[in-house]
Amino acid sequence: MPITKAAVEKFIKTRVAEGSPHATLRAGNGLALRLLPTGSASWQFVYRLPGLGRAGTQKTVTLGKWPGVDVKKAVELAKVHTGKVAAGADPRADIREEKRRERAVISKALEEYEEWLRHRRLRKVETMMSSLRRGLARWMQRDLADVSRRDLIDAIERIEKDGRPGAARDFRKFLRTFLSRQLRA
Repeated sequence: MPITKAAVEKFIKTRVAEGSPHATLRAGNGLALRLLPTGSASWQFVYRLPGLGRAGTQKTVTLGKWPGVDVKKAVELAKVHTGKVAAGADPRADIREEKRRERAVISKALEEYEEWLRHRRLRKVETMMSSLRRGLARWMQRDLADVSRRDLIDAIERIEKDGRPGAARDFRKFLRTFLSRQLRA
């Protein structure tokens, strides 16, 4: 049975039962509207990966908040995700990978690292960041995973060949700390 705007509005007016963390209106094909006691409602796509049946873990992807995402748009988004799941993809893993890529672009990673350093109130943050930005300048818009160990060694050697062994040593030291922090994040 297709879900309608009237059914959604009626569901939201009923509110969440006392003591319950949320109420859910299931629309079929994995589409559901979750209502919180605060009155906030959001569309969700609920699925299991193919081949696992009921033994597989149920996963959820939030599609957007009601009324920003209306019924028609929520149904369209659920169909897209249903197709992805049928093709063997995991929509949640795709979203996680997209977020990882955003954080892993070197320029963005350096900004977050600088913020972390400043939060720790370290001295010489400007010196550290200047060295890292100069040494990594040619890869600022690349994913950190796409920069090889050989690329980084070449960058250090290039600084040494310019007659700046102290700068190369500092860059190596700051780079080691930066990369170990990125691997933990």
